[in-house]
Amino acid sequence: MHWVTITRIFESDTGTKIVTSNWGEKRIYDFAKWVVDPHYYKGVVYFAT
Repeated sequence: MHWVTITRIFESDTGTKIVTSNWGEKRIYDFAKWVVDPHYYKGVVYFAT
């Protein structure tokens, strides 16, 4: 299993996007696709301060 860090969530014209830190690079994913596609989504951990 590979973990990524979500560093930002924002709304765009095409839906909700998440910005991640993945293998030392910034990657942007469509959140709806992330949740539905079994290749991406395995779980989300949320830390509130």
